Amino acid sequence: MAKKKDRQNERIERRITPKERRYRSRQQERNRRFVLFGAAAVALAGAFILVGVLYTFVYQPNTTAFTVEGQHVTTAEFRKRYHYERTNMENRWRFYRLVESQLGSQPQTQVEINRLTNYLQDAFSLGVFVKTQMVEDILLARVAPTEGVVISEEDVDKALEQEIADRYGKVTMAQATATMEAAAAQLESDANPIPTLEMLTTTDLEQGLEGIGSEIQADFNLTLEEYRAIVKARLLRQAMSRDIGERDVIMIERQINPRHILLGFDAADVDTPTFGRTETDALLLAERLLARLASGESFSYLASLYSDDPSAESNAGDLGWVREGTLVPEFEKVALGLALEELSSPIKTDFGYHIIQVLDVNLEADRPSNEIQAEVTDNFNRWLQTLQSDAQIEERGNLIRQLPAGAEQAAEDFLAS
Repeated sequence: MAKKKDRQNERIERRITPKERRYRSRQQERNRRFVLFGAAAVALAGAFILVGVLYTFVYQPNTTAFTVEGQHVTTAEFRKRYHYERTNMENRWRFYRLVESQLGSQPQTQVEINRLTNYLQDAFSLGVFVKTQMVEDILLARVAPTEGVVISEEDVDKALEQEIADRYGKVTMAQATATMEAAAAQLESDANPIPTLEMLTTTDLEQGLEGIGSEIQADFNLTLEEYRAIVKARLLRQAMSRDIGERDVIMIERQINPRHILLGFDAADVDTPTFGRTETDALLLAERLLARLASGESFSYLASLYSDDPSAESNAGDLGWVREGTLVPEFEKVALGLALEELSSPIKTDFGYHIIQVLDVNLEADRPSNEIQAEVTDNFNRWLQTLQSDAQIEERGNLIRQLPAGAEQAAEDFLAS
């Protein structure tokens, strides 16, 4: 039976013509080429994907984003710092918005909200800011020794300890000591009890450092050592901002406590008189009052009775402590030249005739802290700009391509929120 089937197969095989065989051969060759082409295409696509992955996650992060005085900063380092700075800005933005909702809109709060918003809704601008911060950190670290500013590892330890204490709602040893000393001093003057303070323990510190390490690794791919470097840079900036910025800043000023009697007069061509006296009448009255004062009459009484300064009803002409440069120039020039309790002759200003007396002078009055801080900040920023302009700084590559993945989308999402 098997032999019969073999003979049938042979007859079928003999029926296949040469033309059919050639067709089958060509078909098999085409199939083989198709398979080879498909395999090559798949391999090539895989190669492209692999190259893209290697470029995105291996090559590009390790390329140089910029150099500062020959020191290279990689794209990976820039991206980590970008994530860190953006997160900090988002947290500060939420804080200021909370303050605004609770206390109402304040000028300084609104300025800060607007500044943060501009960065958070524009990835490119934030990238420029981050690069500038990193450049400045490098330059500050280079010049700090020559400026006599040193931030030690112990300083960084204290800063981290303070950060952890704030997280736990506790106090460090340094804080506790200062608070107890202040409380003890207060206890001498009243019967208030010394506050109970919860100290940060060694266990708290260890757990806090572990927590910080886990958070920065998860959020920014930063190691604890990298985070310590950021903290150190922040402390150095604060120290140099203070030391450099305070140079040539005057911390004290002269203030005087004057009082005056103002006698207004109407212009010759005025249609509706206000004071009911001419300039000549005002001068004559001033001279009569000056004579009465010289004879011993009370300055406060005469000011309350005759002065055209609206505030005289409540302050009897006493202007309180005033800063140099804040008074009418003609008035101030005379007032600053008077001895204590000395009476001036009638002084004419746009307001009328004044009789001035200086009650006290403070040659070492503290200037307003906000004014000093603004001047310190301006001085430091100018110094920092000069430092940058003199440094060798080289940009590498395209900033948009150096931004972290999702940076532009995050900016768009913030703008839409």
